[in-house]
Amino acid sequence: VDDCRVAPDGGGGAGGGAGQGGAEERGYVGTAVCVECHDTLAEQSALSAHANALKVVTSDEGPSWPYDDLTGGVPSPPGGRSWSDMAYVLGGFAWKAIYVQDDGYLLTYTTDMINDLTECVILDAANPTAGPVAKVRLPERISSGTHATWAPAADL
Repeated sequence: VDDCRVAPDGGGGAGGGAGQGGAEERGYVGTAVCVECHDTLAEQSALSAHANALKVVTSDEGPSWPYDDLTGGVPSPPGGRSWSDMAYVLGGFAWKAIYVQDDGYLLTYTTDMINDLTECVILDAANPTAGPVAKVRLPERISSGTHATWAPAADL
């Protein structure tokens, strides 16, 4: 991505690496700007598990994923619950779906490689687009590929 010609304000800028107007200096400009030049990558990314990691449940039939015809789709929510009880599904390529109701919080990590820091970001599950209700800076940066889940103590 070092050859991109986008400045932080979305306008044209010099390409190149650090010190030459590279991505490190320009900052993140968002998918809408990047897709203008990288439409093929955007189409491929839209089909990936990462792009579909968090699905909003908007119907009584549950959400769909790009590869439902291969995976069989996501099973119904467990424990006699229905889709109307759920707000989100994390994962979803059948075998690793995690069902989320909107009466709690979503926790995630953000890793800033440039500033060498990681934050735990806490979102209200009823309204995650409102932004974080809290951020907790971790004492050390963790890998950007770190995954986690909650489990009852009895299961550990």
